[in-house]
Amino acid sequence: MLKKLALIILFLVLGHAYTQAQDATIYFYRKAKFKGSLITYKVRIDSTIVGEMTPGQVLYYNVTPGRHRIWAKTESEQELYVDIQPGRTYFIECDLTIGVLVGTPSIRQRPAVNALVEIKKINPNLKVDAGATATDYTPSVSDLRSDTLAAVSHLFQRKRKAGNGWGLFFTANTVWILASGGGVWALEAAPLAVIGLVNGAKYSRPKLEVLVNSYQSGKPLSSKIKKKLREKDFK
Repeated sequence: MLKKLALIILFLVLGHAYTQAQDATIYFYRKAKFKGSLITYKVRIDSTIVGEMTPGQVLYYNVTPGRHRIWAKTESEQELYVDIQPGRTYFIECDLTIGVLVGTPSIRQRPAVNALVEIKKINPNLKVDAGATATDYTPSVSDLRSDTLAAVSHLFQRKRKAGNGWGLFFTANTVWILASGGGVWALEAAPLAVIGLVNGAKYSRPKLEVLVNSYQSGKPLSSKIKKKLREKDFK
């Protein structure tokens, strides 16, 4: 009787150990950035909440093999489907792109060679078990589209900031010139203020939202937007 009980316990222990060995590990990380630092969101696998993603945060979660939906939501929802293989380690970068109100989550799978470096910067003391990483990972169409949307958001932010900055600068100069009695010089500063503010308005958040919705529905970016994108917008 005792031998049978011992064999059952041994079987259960070995079965549990085997199941754990078959599980995969997913690391979620979000870089420490000032932009959007006040905005957090919960990252989920299927219906399970993994945790709250804040700037400078690293989380990990053991998951069973198979196809899983990874998603997050603020004012809008972003999702990513990953085919999990037994015993492997995966890396998901979490970020935030510009939105109409509070911003939109950005989630994408990252190669181990990049993710390990980025996680090390966030938490140098964290030991990541990446012995069986998904080295065969290649960016999916979803990842590439997510990267493009992030770059477009950076472009709009950059152009809006520059346009509004110059607009406010020349507006202040116009007011100062008029207050100083130099009305003639104000005629030169005022048009520059208008140009700056108009250029900033071309890249407003509502216009970005229209472009994002259009792109997500399958429409390509215009050649005008493509020409304005720079390498720094993809970083």
